[in-house]
Parts: sequence; structure tokens; C-alpha cells
Amino acid sequence: MYDYTFNSTGLGIKYKSCYGDTITICGDYTLPTVCGTWALDSIEVPGFTVLNLEINHTSHTYCFELAKPEFPEDSCSELYAISYFSSNLTGFTSNASNSIVICDDEFESYIAFDTVGICQNNNTSTLISDDYYYLKIDLNVNYGDTWSMQRILDNPYPNESGSYVIKTGTGSGIINLGPLLIQEGTWELSITIGGCILNFEIIPPDFCSGCSKFYRTKIFDFTCSDNNGGTATLDPSDDHWYFIINVPGLTGNYTLTKAGGSPGTYSYGLSPTHNHIIHVGAIGHECVKYTLKDAVLTQCIAEFYVCPPKPCSDDDECELEFYITDVNCEEGNSQFYVELDITGGSSYLCYKASKATDGSTISQGGFSSILGPFTEDIWLDVKICTTAICTCAAPYCYKVIYVPFPDCENLEFRSKETSYSGFNSNSELIVLPNPINGNEMILLSSMKFTRFELYNASGKLIHYSSFSGPEYRYNQAIPVGLYFVKYKNSKEEYRIIKIVKM
Repeated sequence: MYDYTFNSTGLGIKYKSCYGDTITICGDYTLPTVCGTWALDSIEVPGFTVLNLEINHTSHTYCFELAKPEFPEDSCSELYAISYFSSNLTGFTSNASNSIVICDDEFESYIAFDTVGICQNNNTSTLISDDYYYLKIDLNVNYGDTWSMQRILDNPYPNESGSYVIKTGTGSGIINLGPLLIQEGTWELSITIGGCILNFEIIPPDFCSGCSKFYRTKIFDFTCSDNNGGTATLDPSDDHWYFIINVPGLTGNYTLTKAGGSPGTYSYGLSPTHNHIIHVGAIGHECVKYTLKDAVLTQCIAEFYVCPPKPCSDDDECELEFYITDVNCEEGNSQFYVELDITGGSSYLCYKASKATDGSTISQGGFSSILGPFTEDIWLDVKICTTAICTCAAPYCYKVIYVPFPDCENLEFRSKETSYSGFNSNSELIVLPNPINGNEMILLSSMKFTRFELYNASGKLIHYSSFSGPEYRYNQAIPVGLYFVKYKNSKEEYRIIKIVKM
């Protein structure tokens, strides 16, 4: 056995696991050389229970797990393995390995924490639809552990899941996700590492283009109305759509004007009392531009695009979804490509890219997961046709999104002041104060029974306990630094709160 951290050789110790309650030991072996054909049958570790033993008879390697409860608290244990071999001629033999030392504080949990970047205005002055940000994930796992990151929108379009895999990878590191459009709203990040799932609620920054009175605008609840609310039909051309807008503010009014239309007057205020339904019109293959303007400060404006939902006359048959997973700039930052994740498409998938300025066609044809190059803001229309020629004029199933020309010279993560209110946000457990200036922290819980674990920034377990009732006080001198409280909420989901000791 090898007393070092698991590495590229495939040997060593994996100290990290989902809950910090097991370690994995990987070693190799040499077969006996006496007569016969030998094979490794089993391994035991005296004094411990071997879990999930895996033997690779080709590479002559093995891995097995040991559980944390078998290691005394605040102590270390010396252990060794006995390998049992069998032969087709001479029966059985065994061999003892070298010994290694494992301490109970070496068991570590997978750790990940997030930092939401600041708003970046994409080098435009009044258009908020291309305001974007990055999400930085600091991931701490074992060498070679594979993971995937799934994005789940809180407010997806109708008849869509709003869920897609945004990134996959292997091992620890800093992962930057984006650029992400602020207009898409809040969402959940779900990181899967083996059988372990970590969830994070992501709140984008406010907009930063246009007038500051519109920075906190929310555009949501896009809805399709079959036959504009009349008798349902199977004809997608009679489907209409609308959305809801909310602009927070104390008092006053603003106007909202559809491109080519007349302004409507609406009031500032909090959601839901000042949510306003905006009827756009018939669903088509183009996005629509709107202008916000303060009723008094007429120079205070902001602009945005909205794109229609899929037709709903036959929504059971239209399961098409696609999302942008990456944006790449080329040729001196004068053009860009988009990478897409698409699901639910059947028959022939076709696309058309149109200029956002006037709707004229830039390119069209058979769909590919990478599209481009493009040199300006576009509407991307993906549709299902019955032939590979992509000539269907009025498909029943299509989806349109707005894709801004990226801020190629500034596509990087930019941080804002870190919030220590925690991640995997959940009000069922609160840690006070945060940051911690003294030795005592108070855990306030709305659950009847709470079990929690305290980890340092390296993922090492510092303390664990459980309590019934609303409050638990932990009073212990701990070094200055970053810590994590891990607990299970009322839905049996693991959550993590990030805290800082000053």
C-alpha cells in the first residue's frame, strides 16, 4: 500500500468523499511465482471492514474503502492489508502488505464554493439584454474524479425544463462558467461528483447598462396562449405570447415601448403588486425590442430584447430545447462562434441566424452543435423540418433566442466583494455572526432535528454534532480563515453555508 495522495499512477489514497465518511485506498500487487496460475481473490485489513473492493486482474491493482466510524476520534491508526491468492494447482496463499497510518482527521468531504462576478455591460450603453457575468467555482475533489455541472433555470420558458449540462471535467480546480446573461434570472447549479450532488442557488448581479433606475428590472413568466385565448387549435400561427415585467422603485411611473409601437405607462414598485403583463402579439421567428423610459427623467432609458416561447398549439409534440454552453471569439475578436446543447429534436434540425438589427438572414441550413462565425448580434432560430433541405416555411416546432456579439476583449471573470452569507442558500439554518469575530458561533435552525459538520477550507472535518430545537452554540477557538457548515435540510438535501473567522 502507498501512504501518499492518489495521483496519476492510479495508486495512493483518496481522502475525499461525498460526506467525508470514507477513504479509498488503491494499491498494486505481485502474483506468487510458484507453480500454477494465480489470481487475487480477496483482501482484508485486520481490525477494519473492507468496503467496495475492486480488483483489476489485468493491471494487478485494487481499490477498497474504509469507513470513518472505525477510526477513533482525534487519533491515528496503523493498518496493513492481507491479500489472499488462489491457484489452479497448489490451492491458496496469502501475503501481508506494508503498513500505513491513517488519522481520523484526514477524512475529507468534497468542497465547492461559488463567487458570482460583477455585471459587465458588453461594451453597450443602453442595452441590458447583453449584460453578462461569470460564475467562479472553486472545486476540491480527488485527483481523477469526474464531475459535471448542470444549470437549472428558475424561470424557464413554457414546455421547457430549463436544465442543461454547462460544463464537465476531471479533478480539482477553478472553473469559470460564462458568459451568462443577467436577463435569464436566478438559477440553480447542481454539481455531480460520482454519486454526490452539491446544489447552489445563483443570484445574478443587477444590470449595469442604461439608466440606473432600471438596473433591477425583472423580465419573466413568458407565456404562450393558444389562439390568443380563443378556441384551441392545432395551428401554431394563431398562438400569441406575453411576459411579465417588474421594475422596483419607491414611486413614479415609466413607459415601455415596443419597437414600432406606442408607449404604455406603468408604475415602479415591488413584485408581485407591481408586476405588469405585457402582451407582445403573435408568436413568430423573431425577437422583439423594447425601450424603458422614466416618465419624468426622459433621458433615463434602457433597452432590452425578448424572444417568444415555442408555439403551444401542439406543445406535447414540441420538446425542442437548446442552450448556449460556450462562446468563442476568433479572427482578432471580429467574429464569434457559439456552442450549443440541444435536446428533444426529432426528424431534421435546421437553423437560421438573422441580424438582430433588421431580421435579415445571415446564414441557414442543417443544425450543428457549433454555429458561426457571426460578426454582430443575432436571433438564432432552430426548427424541426420534415426534410434535410430545411425548406419548411411554417414549422410547428421552433425556438428563437437572442445571441449578442460577445465582449471579446473582456471575456474573463471579474469579482465583486464576496458575500459570506453562504452558498447553497437555504433559510432553514443560519449561522450568526458571519463573519465571526470571537470564538462563539450560533446555529439557528427551523428544523426539529439538525445534524451538521464544520470543515475548514481544505475540506478537513473540524467538528460535527446534532441538536434538537432552534439553537446550537459552538464555542471553540479556531484559526482565522474560511470555513463551511454542511447540513441536511428538510428535503434530505445536503446544503453548505460559507462562513469566515476574522
